[in-house]
Amino acid sequence: MILALILSSVMTINAQVYAYRTYAFAKKVYGYEWSNFVSSDLLVTINLNTDVIRIDNNQNSCFNVLSAREYYDKDNEWNLECKCTDEERIRCTVRLILRSDGTSQMYVDYSNISVCYNLRKLN
Repeated sequence: MILALILSSVMTINAQVYAYRTYAFAKKVYGYEWSNFVSSDLLVTINLNTDVIRIDNNQNSCFNVLSAREYYDKDNEWNLECKCTDEERIRCTVRLILRSDGTSQMYVDYSNISVCYNLRKLN
């Protein structure tokens, strides 16, 4: 019984870390259309155990998670929405979406710009 509890706890902790590689991204400045997707190859780590989201890009973007919630949207797609602050303490929202067609996307939304990353799951 104790072993089952330990294994259950470990499995829950592991489920709170998501690792992806980007293969494309697009940007949208509010008031304008989305840019075309451009190829990319960045490591993205969402670690809800430490409340940190990292995008290993030129700036090594790091987001501190203030709150997180999981839900299914109107299209029955799984969403993880994280209210965050970035390394400059600017508030933003990071959203991970698992699409019904099997693809994954992550959005980083600020008040004036959004970035969308197409993702491949690593674990």
